[in-house]
Amino acid sequence: MNWQNFKFFTDMLIDSGLTAILGVIPQCEDRKLIVSDVEKSFWQYIDFLAKNGFKISQHGYRHLYDSSGETLLKGNFRSEFAGLSYEDQFHRLSKGKILLEQKGFLIDTFILPSFKSSTL
Repeated sequence: MNWQNFKFFTDMLIDSGLTAILGVIPQCEDRKLIVSDVEKSFWQYIDFLAKNGFKISQHGYRHLYDSSGETLLKGNFRSEFAGLSYEDQFHRLSKGKILLEQKGFLIDTFILPSFKSSTL
């Protein structure tokens, strides 16, 4: 992720008295999103945001499009979940939720990446 852009955006929201729903990838392995070194204070900053009214939501698990099948996005057949069995999808969702909860976040919201509508 681009830490400078993220921090600029969230600081701007805070300065304006606003919050947001943030989709956090529990174990990001998407090389397209890893554009800089991991920010050492990332999780502490997410915790700070959560304590200041931001909603922390789970966005996928690893953000890898390693399966294929019909998705809600027409013409897109690559996904992190589409084409997998219900059990495999549930396993990935659960692992992601557990990772975020181990970091101290209450996760009750999921933001869809590419996802098959009949999954859940």
